[in-house]
Amino acid sequence: RKLGETVVIDGVADLPYAEKGRPAAAWLGVPLFHGEESVGVMAVQDYANPQAYGEEDKQLLTYVAAQVALAVQRKQSQEQLRKSEEKFKKLYECSPLGFSQVAWDGRFLQVNAAFADIIGRTQEECLRLTYWDITPPGYEEQEREVLEAVQRDGHFGPFEKEYIHADGHHVPIVLHAVLIRPPDGDDQLWGIVEDVTARKQAEQSLRESERSYRALFEVSSQGVMIHDEREFLQVNAAAARIFGCPKEEILGRHPRDLAPELQPDGTPSEEGAAHYIRKCMQEGQTRFEWIALRSDGSEVPLDVVLTRIEMGGRRVIQAMVTDISERKQAEAELKRALEHERELSQLKSNFVSMVSHEFR
Repeated sequence: RKLGETVVIDGVADLPYAEKGRPAAAWLGVPLFHGEESVGVMAVQDYANPQAYGEEDKQLLTYVAAQVALAVQRKQSQEQLRKSEEKFKKLYECSPLGFSQVAWDGRFLQVNAAFADIIGRTQEECLRLTYWDITPPGYEEQEREVLEAVQRDGHFGPFEKEYIHADGHHVPIVLHAVLIRPPDGDDQLWGIVEDVTARKQAEQSLRESERSYRALFEVSSQGVMIHDEREFLQVNAAAARIFGCPKEEILGRHPRDLAPELQPDGTPSEEGAAHYIRKCMQEGQTRFEWIALRSDGSEVPLDVVLTRIEMGGRRVIQAMVTDISERKQAEAELKRALEHERELSQLKSNFVSMVSHEFR
C-alpha cells in the first residue's frame, strides 16, 4: 500500500500488528492530511462482518477525515495565533519603544506604557488626545508630506520630529509608521516611537566640546597638529609659525617630510617617525625630542608629545610640538660655561702647582 492511501482490510486477525484480544473482522482506515503531508489516520473496524465496509463507507469516512483534519489544522492555527499574540503583547507592553495605534483623523486608539511615558501622560490620558495635540506648531508641511508618503508607500520613517510633553517641553523623537487597512474599517497607522533625548543631549555636548576644542586649538600658543599614519590633517597657527610656513603647506604631508634625512642619533627620520607613530597607536601616548625642518631649510629642535585620540569615528594622533631652541641654546651656553670653568680650574691648579714648585 502507498502512504496516505485509504485502506480496507478483511481478516485483520491475520495481520502481525493486530490488537491482542478480540480480533476485528474488517478494518477501514483513512489518512488525515495537513496540506500534502499525512499526519495521522482515522479508522473504524467491525468485529463480526468481514465485508462490513464498501465504497460508500470509504467515501463517507474520507469526507469525515477531511473535516477532522481541517478542525485539527484550525485548532493548531488558533494555538499558534494565540502564542504569537502573547509574544506581541509582551513585546508591546514591555518594549522600551513607544507603540501607538492612530486613527486616520489623528485619534489615539491604543498606546503602550512606553509611549505614554515619552509624553508624560497615562495611557488613559493618551486615548483622550489626538496626534495633533502633541505635535508642536511648525511641522504641518512635513506632516503633510509624511501622510502622502504613507498613503503611497504604505509606510514611512525614520522621521525626526518632536512631541509636546505634559509639562510643556518638547521631546525629540524618531518615528516609524506602517499603514494598516482593516477589511471592515477605516485606515489606521501603527507608529513606533523612540525617545532620542539622550542622543540629542550627547550630540549637543559633543558639538560644544568640539567648539571648545577648536577654540583652544586655534588660539593655543603651543603648536598642535593632528595626523594619522599617512598625513597631517589639521594644524594650528602656532605650529605653522614653528615651521615658518602657512598651514596649507603642512596639510597632507607626512611628518618625515618636515625633518632632515637623519636625526642627531643617526636614525633616519622616516624610520624614527614610523616608530613613534606606531608606539603612540599601541600605547596611547609617547614623548620624545625631534629635529624638524623649517620651510627655509633651517633646523628647529622640538619637544613632541603624541597622544592617540578619537576624531570623526577613527583613531588619529594629536601632536603637541614645542620649539625648544631657546632651551637648547641655554643648555649649550651652560655647557660652554662649565667647560670654561673647568679650563680655568685646570689653569689655576697648574699655576698653583708651578708656584709651589718654584718656591721649593
